Amino acid sequence: MPPSGRRVVRALQRLGFVFVNQEGSHLKMRKGTPEGVLTVIIPMHRELHKPTL
Repeated sequence: MPPSGRRVVRALQRLGFVFVNQEGSHLKMRKGTPEGVLTVIIPMHRELHKPTL
């Protein structure tokens, strides 16, 4: 079963990503690293297909 957007957000939070903002059904998270800042956009859908990840 493909993961939900909520499940992906929880996994990213455990990896140190923090919530930045949400626009519509898409949530933005960031994490600072020594190389720079990583920004990830997560669609908050019931099921995320593998190519989306």
